[in-house]
Amino acid sequence: MQAKVSGCRDAAAGNLVQWPGGTATIGAEYDVEGRMSRVRWDGNVVEQHLYDARNRRVRSGNKLQLYGLGGELLGEYLSAPAGLGRPRVVRERIYFAGLWVWTVEENGGVSLPNTDRLGSLKHGSRRYPFGDGNESYANDEYATYRKDHASAHYYAWHRWYSATWGRFSSPDPYVMSGGLTNPQGWNRYSYVANDPVNFHDPDGLWAQPPSAPGFCPPGYSYADCVRDGVFRPGGGLGGTWDWCRAAPDYFPILSMPDYCRPLIGLMLVEKGGGGSQDDKVNCTVELWYRPLDLPATAGLNHAFLRVSTTIAGVGTTWDQIEGGPQNDGDLVNPGNLIRRTDYYPKKSNPELKNNKRWATVTSHTDPELCDKLFHLYLGVVYVEDHPVKYNAIDGPNSNSYINFLLRYSKITTDRLFAPPGTWAWGVPLYP
Repeated sequence: MQAKVSGCRDAAAGNLVQWPGGTATIGAEYDVEGRMSRVRWDGNVVEQHLYDARNRRVRSGNKLQLYGLGGELLGEYLSAPAGLGRPRVVRERIYFAGLWVWTVEENGGVSLPNTDRLGSLKHGSRRYPFGDGNESYANDEYATYRKDHASAHYYAWHRWYSATWGRFSSPDPYVMSGGLTNPQGWNRYSYVANDPVNFHDPDGLWAQPPSAPGFCPPGYSYADCVRDGVFRPGGGLGGTWDWCRAAPDYFPILSMPDYCRPLIGLMLVEKGGGGSQDDKVNCTVELWYRPLDLPATAGLNHAFLRVSTTIAGVGTTWDQIEGGPQNDGDLVNPGNLIRRTDYYPKKSNPELKNNKRWATVTSHTDPELCDKLFHLYLGVVYVEDHPVKYNAIDGPNSNSYINFLLRYSKITTDRLFAPPGTWAWGVPLYP
């Protein structure tokens, strides 16, 4: 579904390629990954954008952008002509404990970031909820997005956003975003399901409530931090860290309780970045299956994932991810499809002889696996926030859940087909 705006034109892929810009008609070109690569005014190229492998914009015209391991913007610089010196600072940011605390301007002046709870800069009069109304070169950030004045759009990491129209310029890359339980998702261009007062979307991919600055990792909401024991309300700047964090580089120590394990991928990527980093960090995902334990299900299997992360000199920890009915054992009212944490160490124990490992992928075979592991856990959170009914026969069931997480995180194994007997593997969670 596309939200049409007068004077605009979309390409076949759904990307906005032409729109009115006041005194000029603005056009855009996109690269093969669907990222805005060129901006034109009345047909003339006025700006070009380049991106890294994580979709971070690293060059815009003659400006260079530099990011930290957690994806935070560290600085912006003007590139120098060849042979004429080094890039010149436009602005740099200083962080402490993950919190943006200072901005260093080109003239050497230092200022405190004046942002609201959504991440918008506050200069002069206030904005309208979707970001329009007070846009200038001094007030060029809205809900963590940076304004690009050539295109009149905001850079939103994986997409571009227009505050004028309150929508993205390209569709949600997740094609199954809509569903009966989430009718707003049918509009793949909408911003935060049209609720910009209570939500923002730092990734350009999904709505999330604003997190407590400096405490919750990016992409992890305040509610999730409280739920999983990472953040305790009260004290300090609104809260204090729980002991899940008490380990080198956010890496969970082996003696931590099970509720810390869902954060392994998130914490690792925030400090370790993607790839193996010369074998200092190694991620592994294993796809397993086991027989179902009911007499009427002979020949049918249940799929699950085992995830491990290793940091050289620190150690290895692991997690097991599998789905199941909310009301396990209730065939009449099974409830929603949820992540089950009680199948191990009993039924889903890899040491049982009938449980088989089907496929394996590591950082050595996929250098981006640690980054993908981060998105795998975001997929787990997505299903929690967008519940679907469990259906053992027609799906979606536990096998559909594992297939969804692999596809959501773009993790591909050395097997091109599903484990044997995994009924309803291909049934989508959000048709």
